[in-house]
Amino acid sequence: MKKIIIYMSRLKHGGMEKSLIDFLNMSNISEKNDVCLYLGYTMDKNLIELIPKNIKIKLLAKKWNVLGKIIAGIKLTLLKIKYTIVKDAYDISICYTNHQKIFSDLARLSSKNSILFVHSDVSRYSSSEMEKMKKKIKYDKFKTIICNSNKSKNALQSKYEKKLNIKVIPNYIDGENIIKKSNEKITEDIFDKKTITFINIANHVEEFKNISLIINTSAKLKNDYNFKVLLIGSGKDTDYYKELIKEFKLEDYIFILGTKSNPYPYLKNSDCLLFTSKYEGYGLVLNEARVLGVPIITSNCGASEEIVTKEYGDIFYKDSEFEKLMINFINNPDKNKTIFDYKEFNKKITNEFKKIIEKDEFYEKK
Repeated sequence: MKKIIIYMSRLKHGGMEKSLIDFLNMSNISEKNDVCLYLGYTMDKNLIELIPKNIKIKLLAKKWNVLGKIIAGIKLTLLKIKYTIVKDAYDISICYTNHQKIFSDLARLSSKNSILFVHSDVSRYSSSEMEKMKKKIKYDKFKTIICNSNKSKNALQSKYEKKLNIKVIPNYIDGENIIKKSNEKITEDIFDKKTITFINIANHVEEFKNISLIINTSAKLKNDYNFKVLLIGSGKDTDYYKELIKEFKLEDYIFILGTKSNPYPYLKNSDCLLFTSKYEGYGLVLNEARVLGVPIITSNCGASEEIVTKEYGDIFYKDSEFEKLMINFINNPDKNKTIFDYKEFNKKITNEFKKIIEKDEFYEKK
């Protein structure tokens, strides 16, 4: 039995957080190991209930207010001092958040067998930003780095002359839960069999998610085509999207439904997923669509090319190509896309994690 510590900044309804919960549950990492999760805070206590009961959870702050931030800061500083003195307190340390300096430092101090999960596409950083990230996170000081796509791996490796030990392991997909939740009833009366329904599920952060592309394209198509778009999510740019919808008189075409704790019934009942992100580490919703057999139109970001092969949908490489793909789908809706084998997909992921965590090539006895 190995002692394993995992560092994560927070739990909320988001892609990285969901990936962590799936990892903890589906990798079976806590079955044969003593696992502790150091968590900054949670924005939804119900998410704590989704973590396996045999994993110890140490919550640094009960509330993320001024007092909570001060308490968390003090605890993290004391931990850093402790692990600077007490070397290799754990057999394996994992930093699951890839942009927080303090957790990166703690993971490397906690164990010589340190793992960093990289969820973002570092190619989005400018040269100066990347240099800051390299100094901040110290990617090259981790024994193993796990990227969730080849694109992410190649982008990170290109920033170093030294060869990094990077493993490509995609995110788990909890297919059984997705299918089960997708059968729950929807309270809103928003689906019409005569109307093609597109859906986008994303945080409303325009610089990353590019949702204005959907709105602007819909404005061009509204007079000639019968369709609607559901926007599930919220964020700092939600009001901006509402203003655009009003400006283009799209109130009968685009509907902002807000964040949904269970978006799967909406996804299942939609005809096509629109994924317009400029930057993504992976794009979890693409796999969720594949589980439910929902066709996809996606930008070439993150792992799109590795997920969305022709039997699952179409990829656009320039924003100018998006309109044509929407029109093609409205005219010829392909509602019988292949449903992929998520069980076999997950089995391969588990085997890859075992190679890293259980094999002697990683674990160095003291």
